[in-house]
Amino acid sequence: MILPIYNENKIQSPNGKFITVQFKGEHHMSADHIEFVPSEPVLGVKRFFTTNGSAIFNQQDNCFYLHDSSLIICIDVETWQATHFNSPKKVSFGAITISEDGAKMSLYSTGSGARESIQLNLNMIEWTSGLGSASQGVFSSAWEPWVN
Repeated sequence: MILPIYNENKIQSPNGKFITVQFKGEHHMSADHIEFVPSEPVLGVKRFFTTNGSAIFNQQDNCFYLHDSSLIICIDVETWQATHFNSPKKVSFGAITISEDGAKMSLYSTGSGARESIQLNLNMIEWTSGLGSASQGVFSSAWEPWVN
């Protein structure tokens, strides 16, 4: 299925590499189908699919961060290598923010009904090499009928 692009945003690094973020529509109430298209394949992946995903470039560490509620992928702009971090059990990822203190990810407890947030400094976590569960480009949150 070829989906229309309703909104597109190109996030570019100083060396010219980029990630294009494409909003392809809402498949369920408040569940947006998002596709990340890198300027060149990342570990063989030409397109990433997610629900309510987001992307950001951090000049402090020269990396792109692609994420949804359960997975963060960090792409080093110089080497174009990727590492990943899965959300801990019963925790969902929120937004990534960039400040003088570095990149931080909001974490939310799941199942409790509360949206209490704590900040996790991305420089303090242990990254694992590769794309994790998105090794084929599909984040676990992606709605399968719209993955092509």
